[in-house]
Amino acid sequence: MILPLVPAPPSTGYDTTAVRQALATLPARRPDLLALKAGYAAQDANVRKAILAQFPLNNLAASYAKDPAGTTTQAWR
Repeated sequence: MILPLVPAPPSTGYDTTAVRQALATLPARRPDLLALKAGYAAQDANVRKAILAQFPLNNLAASYAKDPAGTTTQAWR
């Protein structure tokens, strides 16, 4: 049995503009790079949290009380 072969259609080539646009946006679309970026952001947040945890918070509080006998109490913390 002989199969008649048909010649391939002529190649139109690549659209260089579309290829350049696709390559320009490639880092924003690759799942491995997006996961790596998210991992770096999470670890950066952990480092910032650890740095801020080294310093105590400064608080200033005042309380005032007066009883029926006329005694007044003021406290500063």
